[in-house]
Amino acid sequence: MKTIARLAILACDNARARAYIDRLARCGLRPAYALIVDVPAISLVPVTANATSLFDNVTPLAKQCEKNGIPFARMAANTINHPDVVAETLRMPAEYIVYAGPGGAILAPDFFAGEKQFIHIHPGRLPEFRGSTPYYYELIMRGGMTATAMLMSPKIDEGSVIAAREFPAPQRPEMIDTELDPWMRAEILGEVAETLSATGHLPNASPQSGDAQTFFVIHTVLKTIAALKSVSRAT
Repeated sequence: MKTIARLAILACDNARARAYIDRLARCGLRPAYALIVDVPAISLVPVTANATSLFDNVTPLAKQCEKNGIPFARMAANTINHPDVVAETLRMPAEYIVYAGPGGAILAPDFFAGEKQFIHIHPGRLPEFRGSTPYYYELIMRGGMTATAMLMSPKIDEGSVIAAREFPAPQRPEMIDTELDPWMRAEILGEVAETLSATGHLPNASPQSGDAQTFFVIHTVLKTIAALKSVSRAT
């Protein structure tokens, strides 16, 4: 197992973070450090884990870190933006911080006051699909889904893109939120981490260009339409 000295992770114990650690471990890599933040009612491990063949979503994040020899700290906070979380994050011994916090939580400007760069894997093609639940809008409008790795900025979903990959419409759209979303994001993170490990640098960052559109949480009717389109394209 090779440690990527310039890479750490800020995460809650959620499916996305578990998929990230699992993906890195499968390619023989691990971050230099992990900060696990327990946010009430968001990062608590469910009573019944949603097992999947795509990644290890059963082993708690702390146990995954122990198994893979990743040094980590754990702290409780009422929000990912608590000053103690910010301070601990900025003290982490790595230049690049992978962010896998609570769904929908936006990092406060204080995180960007230091020299750290935050890597976020966005569930949508940028800049065309910003905002919330863009996978479904992209399914309706383009017939597929894209995961995009970006360097975060204080402006939501406007950071420079460092990697992206398109995925076909799934045969089982009910898997998107619980299994495919974290798995697709983890696949892109794996590619970024492999480049960083091999070259000492991230893939070249490109500022976003072209038409941008922000999408909000999708309505149930549109979500159903996206699912039907997905099934028709996959069969």
